[in-house]
Amino acid sequence: MGRPADDRDGPDGVALPTVTAVGYLLPVVSIALGALLLDEPPTPRTNGGMAIVLAAVALTRRKAQTSSSTTAPGALAVPK
Repeated sequence: MGRPADDRDGPDGVALPTVTAVGYLLPVVSIALGALLLDEPPTPRTNGGMAIVLAAVALTRRKAQTSSSTTAPGALAVPK
């Protein structure tokens, strides 16, 4: 029946960090589609903005993956 629900699950069982990462990527996709389909030239400013957004999404995804291994917020890691 799938994995058990926790506080980070959305209504359909999708992890909320995944949903927010997709939301942050929508402007990047829009700019890329405008450049590909409408021949709109991307400027250095938009390229820099896309790089910042992609770096931030990568950082948040890395943080979400590493924090999922802890058992509770503020818990100390116990070596095995």
